[in-house]
Amino acid sequence: MSSHTNIVQEKALQLMQSIGQNTYLKSIMSGMMLILPVTIMSSVATLVKVFPFAPYQDFLLRHNLTRFFDIPITFTNNFLAVIVAFSVAYTLAKNFDVDGFMSGLISMISFFILTPYDLGEIGPLGQSFSIPGQWLGPWGCLPPFWWRYNARFFREERTL
Repeated sequence: MSSHTNIVQEKALQLMQSIGQNTYLKSIMSGMMLILPVTIMSSVATLVKVFPFAPYQDFLLRHNLTRFFDIPITFTNNFLAVIVAFSVAYTLAKNFDVDGFMSGLISMISFFILTPYDLGEIGPLGQSFSIPGQWLGPWGCLPPFWWRYNARFFREERTL
C-alpha cells in the first residue's frame, strides 16, 4: 500500500514541479501578487466603512463620510480587470527580459479593444453619456484567458 502511495506522490510531485516552473503560470501568479496592495487597500477601506460600532457608524452617517470610503472600494472593484491585465503582461515581459511597461500598456489597450461595450444612453447628436464598467471589474478577469484558450483550440487542425 505504501509503495503505491509513494509512486502517486512522486508522480504528483513531478507534475506540480513542472507546473510550478511554467513561465506563463509564474507570470500570472506574480501579476496577481502585484495587485495585492490594491486589493488590501480596498479591503481596509471596506472594513473602516462598515466597522460594527454604532457611535462610529452614526458619526459617519451624520457627517456624510461614507462616500469617501466608497471611492477606493468602487475604483478597485470596478477597475480590477484592467489592473490584472497590466500586471500579468508586465510580469510576463519581465520574465522574458522585455520592456514591462510597454507590454503592460499594450495589454491594457488590447483589453479595452477586445472588451464588448454596450454604450449607455445615446444623446441627440449620437454622443454617449456613459461606458458601463461591468467588464472592468472582476467579471473582466476571466474573458482574456477564455479568448486565449478558444484561439488556441480553433487554431489547431482537427482531423477525424
